[in-house]
Formats: sequence, structure tokens, C-alpha cells
Amino acid sequence: WRRARRACRARLGATWAGPLWRRSTAWRRHFACVRRGELQFWYSASHALAGVSPVLVVSLDNARVVDALAGDDLPVLTLHAPLKSAPAEHREWRLAAAHCRDADALRRCVCREASFAGDSDDRPVSPALSGTSSTF
Repeated sequence: WRRARRACRARLGATWAGPLWRRSTAWRRHFACVRRGELQFWYSASHALAGVSPVLVVSLDNARVVDALAGDDLPVLTLHAPLKSAPAEHREWRLAAAHCRDADALRRCVCREASFAGDSDDRPVSPALSGTSSTF
């Protein structure tokens, strides 16, 4: 999964990419990345690399990390953010990363992306996406 993470991060121009467990009724494993102010989820890294549309997109504009806990098995982040399709309704997202370093990196990315909310002209453009068109 480390190779898939590096490949996705470079190819998608993401600031963070890796396995992420999302809590709904049960914990579900996804491959996720942070790019262009969004947290995007796929079922696997191969889906992301193949250009499959994400199964879930969370907008990071005005998002905030409410809680970060080192759980028994995995570090858990609680995030308040809206779905991209319903920006007026903030939801609580419970996310578990594979490692504490991943959780810290994801938390920093979310805070950085949320700080760019409304400043789309100031948002850095990834060199990987500057000359290509996106399929998403």
C-alpha cells in the first residue's frame, strides 16, 4: 500500500493520500486523498489510479478537526465538514488512519485546506495537475 500511496499522491497531485477507515454504521476501509480542498474516498488505490470517480467527496472548506485520539488500534480523527453535494449541512466524520504519523499529516492537511477557504486564488496549484485535465 505504500507504493500505491506514493503513486496516487504523485499522479493525482494530492497533498495527502493513504488508507483511511471511515465510521458509518461500521468501520469501512477506503483509499483517500486530500486535493483541491476536498477529501476524496475510493474503495481502493487502484480505482483512484484508474480514474474511477470517488465514492464520497467531503469539502474541506470551513472544515475543522474536533478531536484527535490515539485509539487502541488506530488513531482516530473527528472532523466536522460538509459533503461536497450538500455544502450547507456539516456532518461529523470519524476517520481512522493507519498510523499516528498518517493521522498527524492528515490533520495538518485538513487544517491547511480549511485555512484556504474563500481564498481560492491563494491555493497552491499542484505541478502534477497544472498541465493536465482532471477526470473528476
